[in-house]
Amino acid sequence: MLVPDHTDPETVLNFARFTYDAYYEPDDKAWTPVPGWNVTGRFGWRDGGIRGYLFIDETEEILVIVIKGTSLSTPIGSGPTAKLDKLNDNMMFSTSCLLRESNFDGSYYNLAQTIYLAVKEWFPKHTNIWMAGHSLGGALAALVALTNDLPSFSFESPGDLLFATRLGLVPDVVDPTEFLGSLPIYHFGNDGDPIFLGICTGVTSSCYWLEYALETKCHIGHECMYTEKMSKKMWPWSATASASASDQSKAAIGPAAVRDSARSQLHRLGNPHSLPSTHTLNDGKVDAEGSIQFHSIDFVIKRFLEPATSVPKCVTKPQCLKSECPTWSFVD
Repeated sequence: MLVPDHTDPETVLNFARFTYDAYYEPDDKAWTPVPGWNVTGRFGWRDGGIRGYLFIDETEEILVIVIKGTSLSTPIGSGPTAKLDKLNDNMMFSTSCLLRESNFDGSYYNLAQTIYLAVKEWFPKHTNIWMAGHSLGGALAALVALTNDLPSFSFESPGDLLFATRLGLVPDVVDPTEFLGSLPIYHFGNDGDPIFLGICTGVTSSCYWLEYALETKCHIGHECMYTEKMSKKMWPWSATASASASDQSKAAIGPAAVRDSARSQLHRLGNPHSLPSTHTLNDGKVDAEGSIQFHSIDFVIKRFLEPATSVPKCVTKPQCLKSECPTWSFVD
């Protein structure tokens, strides 16, 4: 099986650009062409559900199915897919150990699997089919890849491993680490994104106030973590801007202030082309409440991927699932 090179920064950057374009129509001014690749198909753009594109390389040997991530549902405004996006986010990424439903009405996983099977019929000569996506789209890409033994590149996705176990896609063993390490599935994230880290939780979080249960942190396959330390070497932040952002975050005290800040931050992420100018630091570390912007694919591309000359080591977390439902056991 031919797989993309997860160690090549240009390959990773091109896949990230695929996922960025998945939020736009090709004639939108925000659309960014990816050198060596063309759009050969699209799905979902006539209704309010799952959306994405098919990209084909110039040799016409490789197809990439790219799935759009979440369009945010906020009191300020929502995109046409926002309602179903949110349903899938909350059904797939909640760590509520009472939530064991995997086959629900409006399931994007079922639709994504149907799309993959249709693509195989549409392009019978193409044996190299890869998956890609950002956020919710990245989790769906990884799940379809796991189901069909495909390669996948995902960016800033919530943890998708718990949902994979609900689907019965992970071997029922004490520790599936060896199995996960054998998969050509890669999750690229950064240590400033609370959604990728599974820490966008609790009453002070943006996710809580907008009623998103993005709590899971374990990923299918490999995690490739870009760090703030790495990014400072590539693109140092202004100390003045950091201090100003920190002061502003300290001034916002109380549930109403947190809620308004959350809505403002997450609404800004509804347009992946919007790049914030500052972020919050706490003793040299990224502040999770102030860093929801680190989830935006446009921000990640500009902050981490474009200046990168290498890719961080990709690893599989041993026994990660034990931390998702540590105090629960189930009986039939």
